[in-house]
Amino acid sequence: MFWKPSFLTSMTVSMAEHIDTIQYQLDNGEWEDAVITNSGTTGTDEYHVYKYYDIAITTAAGGTVTALRVLDNDGNTIAQKTENLIKPSGTDLYIKFKYRFYEEGYN
Repeated sequence: MFWKPSFLTSMTVSMAEHIDTIQYQLDNGEWEDAVITNSGTTGTDEYHVYKYYDIAITTAAGGTVTALRVLDNDGNTIAQKTENLIKPSGTDLYIKFKYRFYEEGYN
């Protein structure tokens, strides 16, 4: 392995310092801020360290979550994904996503 596991872990964690807001769209409408209910770092060993976020979409909102995106501290979109998640009004929707840095060929 070329990269030290401690460096890959530190890069995974330091990337989180740039994440400011997680947003969602209902039915291709306006972007709305999701609530980050939990975040942390987890892993099985020093080679598999993940940063994760749990987000919640307000109970009152209902429809289909058609997209998610992540904004950095400057308001730039740094990640975006289309979705098709049904979210009935009156219920909470919780989504977990995670990322990691790893050396290709060793994962």
